[in-house]
Amino acid sequence: MKNNLPKYGLLEKYNEERQQGLQVQQNYAEKVNVAEALVKALEYRYNEAVREVVAEGTDNRRELAKIKKEKSAAIADLEHAREIQRVARTINSNGITIEDLRIGLKEYQRKFQNGQIDPEVDKLEKIKIEYLKQFIEIQRRIKFFEDEARKAFNTVNPRYGGYSIPYSVGFGTQSAMGKACITSYDLQTLQRGELPNSVKGANK
Repeated sequence: MKNNLPKYGLLEKYNEERQQGLQVQQNYAEKVNVAEALVKALEYRYNEAVREVVAEGTDNRRELAKIKKEKSAAIADLEHAREIQRVARTINSNGITIEDLRIGLKEYQRKFQNGQIDPEVDKLEKIKIEYLKQFIEIQRRIKFFEDEARKAFNTVNPRYGGYSIPYSVGFGTQSAMGKACITSYDLQTLQRGELPNSVKGANK
């Protein structure tokens, strides 16, 4: 039997959104990290240039101004990257939520019951009716034979007078009956999602 049952689509969409959101967050987090690293590197360069001025008395005003300008630009880029990251988080949070999944699961349950379970239960009920009809037909034939055999046996043995006779028909053995009929053990096994031993051989 092919597995063509409908999945919980909202969960699949949630997982897709979450995966996409994580990828977006990772991308922006990398940009923020790069911007932060650049700011720290420029801060280090600026501090080193200041130490050279103090230690060696060199005139680093142009170098300091250049680094300061680059640092200001890098800080601006960092703030921009952080703002974009914050907006991205907000957009991602507006997607499918855990609460949406909880609410949607009830609807999924209803649709699955109505579309996938109830029709199969109806089929099983029809099969059950046919099963019972077949069992009753077998019993009718057994009784017919017993009545005929009893009349014949009493005719052959007029002095017998007993109800039980040494002739019978039916399933033959308890094992044969177990293969043809659904037993309580079969039902317990089926409820566990397993195939009863009484029919395993027929499916090989």
